[in-house]
Amino acid sequence: DFLNYVRKLNSEGIREWSKGSPCHWGENENRRIISDGLGGCIHAWEYDNLLDNEHTIYCTRYDSSGQAKWSENSQVPVIAKGGKEIGLENMISDGIGGVLVFYKKGIGGNSAYYALKIDASGHRTWGYDGKLIATINNAYTPEFNGTFSSEGNVIIAWTEGGNIIVAKYNEAGSVKWRGAIDRIHPSMIRVTPDKQFGVIVTWLE
Repeated sequence: DFLNYVRKLNSEGIREWSKGSPCHWGENENRRIISDGLGGCIHAWEYDNLLDNEHTIYCTRYDSSGQAKWSENSQVPVIAKGGKEIGLENMISDGIGGVLVFYKKGIGGNSAYYALKIDASGHRTWGYDGKLIATINNAYTPEFNGTFSSEGNVIIAWTEGGNIIVAKYNEAGSVKWRGAIDRIHPSMIRVTPDKQFGVIVTWLE
């Protein structure tokens, strides 16, 4: 088992959060970290409990002074919990302390992919489990990416079979529009807002 730490160095290379901030003890896998846009970070990881084969995804935010800002029942918030079919896919920052976390839950031969939106205070604004984005056959390995548009909505893009699917969600998580870019085995999709409430998508194939 290992302790999972985060640490900040300032513009002069001086260590802040002097002792580091321990996150979780155990078999930590698939760790991800992004800026919260306010001088801190948002950190997510998977924890594998080898004793009972239980898999858990955690996510928390540290402010600019290294203080953990999110908790549930005095513990690090749990995004999802289950067996090996649980997986952390990606996450994007809203730039003002919040995050959109993509994760999956296996269902037989398919996987259900969710987007969970958390605001700067740690509130789940798209419901406890988030919004179901897609259910995809396990024969495919989709990629998920997204961006927060300039008016506060979220635009999500993902690969599904031979297509790229793009959908725009409002702040409450309702779909505003959805479309497909027909391609042949696209990969490495990246998105950026166009500052006119739309999105620009790039990929490899």
